[in-house]
Amino acid sequence: MKKMFKVLLAVTLVGTPVLAAQAVTFGTPNVGQGDCFPFGCPSFHNQFEQVYSSTVFTGPLSISSISFYNSIGTGVLGYDSYSVYLSQTSANPASLSGTPSANVTGPETLFGTYVSSGGATGSVFTLSGTAFNYDPSLGNLLLDIKFSVTNFNQNIAYFDLATTSTVGVVSDESPFAGDDDMKGKGLVTTFNLGSTAAVTPEPATMTLMAIGLVGMVPAFRRRKRQG
Repeated sequence: MKKMFKVLLAVTLVGTPVLAAQAVTFGTPNVGQGDCFPFGCPSFHNQFEQVYSSTVFTGPLSISSISFYNSIGTGVLGYDSYSVYLSQTSANPASLSGTPSANVTGPETLFGTYVSSGGATGSVFTLSGTAFNYDPSLGNLLLDIKFSVTNFNQNIAYFDLATTSTVGVVSDESPFAGDDDMKGKGLVTTFNLGSTAAVTPEPATMTLMAIGLVGMVPAFRRRKRQG
């Protein structure tokens, strides 16, 4: 009977299946197109925004880190302090405004603040932060990076750009990079998703299950003694 009790307890504890961490990527890492803004070179803005279409996400999720790509694998970051925010937005990826405040249509959440000392980026540049819960049914996803520039290296890093085929799915850099050559080109971005529970029992249900198991213990003992 002890064995049976242990099995029931195990089912209760693991009854909430957990989905493995996944990732959603906009664009394809490539060596053909790259831009140093906003992590490696200056612009007339001290802010960068990019909007990602909600249609690419399959449902509510928790974002645990964000990755950008330097497929060439060379160059270093600027000496900057970056504050990264995430939020839901009604802004259209195909027609992003060059006025940052116009793209912010919902409360922003600070994902993390990062200080760069000019180190190498490697082929993948990942920012880990406070998990952000995103529900695509409520709007598109806005990435808002605010930074202060102290110095730039000469050996700047170039980050991969999404091709023009992604226009309308991810916004382009031109409103913020100050360069018309960036029209139809946005940073290739991966949102790494933390583990999420597929089913969460209600507190009342969990309490009833616990009471039921406790009530079964004397019965198991009685049956053992009778045997």
